[in-house]
Amino acid sequence: MTFLRREQRKYLDHDERWKLFDKNSPDRVTAGSVLKVTYHQSKSETARPAVFTGVLIAVRRHPSEPTFSIRAIVDTIGVEQLFPVFSPMISKIEVIKRAIKIKSNKAYWLRDNPEKASEFINRRT
Repeated sequence: MTFLRREQRKYLDHDERWKLFDKNSPDRVTAGSVLKVTYHQSKSETARPAVFTGVLIAVRRHPSEPTFSIRAIVDTIGVEQLFPVFSPMISKIEVIKRAIKIKSNKAYWLRDNPEKASEFINRRT
């Protein structure tokens, strides 16, 4: 597996979405933030974009393929979705609410306590 160099990252990151997940960026999102991801489910041009809105529970900053996980409650069932940051299927990533800064970039405790997620999101910096 090859590592992405800066030139390759610039080519893939045409809409500067890496700034949201870079560890050194002041505009980065932390676990517990609410994100809205607009993506295409298939590669055909006629496919309508799908929207997934949920709480960011994990960010994996691996140099070759950074990913992030979002969790949402759909019809009283917890649904998680994993997105690659540089996927061409993702058309837009919006930050709806930013969470307070926490020690870890993983918020897996939201799986066990979904009612605490609203408290965590409402405390803003």
